[in-house]
This record gives sequence, C-alpha cells and structure tokens, in this order.
Amino acid sequence: MVHNHDFKQGSIIILGDLNIDVSKNSYYEYELIDAVKKLALYQINQHFTRITNKSSSMIDLIVTNDPSLKYKVQPTPKFTDHSFISLNIKDEGKREIRTRKLRCVKNFNEHDSENDIRALNFGKMDRDVDIEADRWIEGMWRVLNEHAPENIIGMKPNQNNKDWCCENISLSMKKRD
Repeated sequence: MVHNHDFKQGSIIILGDLNIDVSKNSYYEYELIDAVKKLALYQINQHFTRITNKSSSMIDLIVTNDPSLKYKVQPTPKFTDHSFISLNIKDEGKREIRTRKLRCVKNFNEHDSENDIRALNFGKMDRDVDIEADRWIEGMWRVLNEHAPENIIGMKPNQNNKDWCCENISLSMKKRD
C-alpha cells in the first residue's frame, strides 16, 4: 500500500486491468475511487476498454498523480477483448544511446587501397619480428581508415529490440496491420 509518499518526486502511473468497472456505481467502484482520492491520485481513463456484443465496461484504468497525462484508447484488436491504452510520457531521464561502428565504403576504390598497401614496403625486416608485425598492423589500419573510414552511428530503437515483443506479438501485429 502507498503511504506518506512525496508524489512531487516524480510521476506515478498505475495502468492495467483492475477488474473494477468504474462506469457503474458499485461498492467496489466507490472503495477504489475513494482510495485513489485519499492518496492524492486520479483515475483519468474515461473510455470503455472492454466492449462485447452484450456489455461495455471501464475496467482498464489509469491511476496517476498527473491528471494532465495524455492517453489514447485504441480500438479493440482481434486477439484480445480489451482495448489498448497508450500513454505519452515525458521522460526527463537520460537514455543510454546505443551506437554502432560501421565502415563507410561508399567511395572505396580497391585499386587505390591495394596500391597504398603495397607502398607500406614490408619486404625488408631490419628489426625484431614483433616490431615489424606491429608496424605492419599499424600500416594496414592506416590504409583501412583512409579508404573506408569508420563512422559511429546512433541506433534507432524498434520494437524488435524490446524484451516484451516476442515472435507471437510481432506476428499478431503484422496480421493486424
């Protein structure tokens, strides 16, 4: 149970199927809404989220300390009897930016890079083998970086990078769309 919490520290959002229909006056509806108000929270969803041929109910609720929270109720998809609720949440925290290193080969010329590798002149071994091997590796990297420079790009997040998006959900979304 939530007691004496300083709600000013951040947003609190409780979202889900609470199985109490707040569109009907009942003992459980009264108790839930009363508890929500006592905690200085708001139940902001005002749309029916479970609609069947015989009834409509408002059991998928959004309880929050931010009554201005923007949300949207999507039509009921074919694989469930509940509507989807989406929220727009401003995330003030810093997100870790995922990056990836790629080589740009757009202007790569095989002939020029081969000539530059030949110009490194590895034919003579005047020093220790380890020193010559290090010199050869450094030269190869220099040629590679000149002819196929490395770029660091940011990765776009997509639903397939999410742990919750399994193969069944992806297939259902493709069928739906």
